Amino acid sequence: MNELDKKEDDGVLSEEDIEVRRGLQEDFWRNVMYSESLLKQQSRFKWLRDEDCNSKFYHIVVNWRRRRNLIRGVEVEGAWKEEPKEVKEGLMA
Repeated sequence: MNELDKKEDDGVLSEEDIEVRRGLQEDFWRNVMYSESLLKQQSRFKWLRDEDCNSKFYHIVVNWRRRRNLIRGVEVEGAWKEEPKEVKEGLMA
């Protein structure tokens, strides 16, 4: 493939070379996708085998972030609004 890339840079690719290059690229991407799929499957297998030892910690962190990122209301024209309808009306005005 590198040789075909060099030929392409020189501008001397034939139709046959283009087809060969296209086939090589398809093989390359097929192998990349296979490799990624294999790594993902191995990761899942490892997780299932070892189980998630940190699930309690994970859920504590997720819930903490969810509470921290929650927007309870907004200040619209100097007044605190918590009701969704009031917030929408205040922001649309």
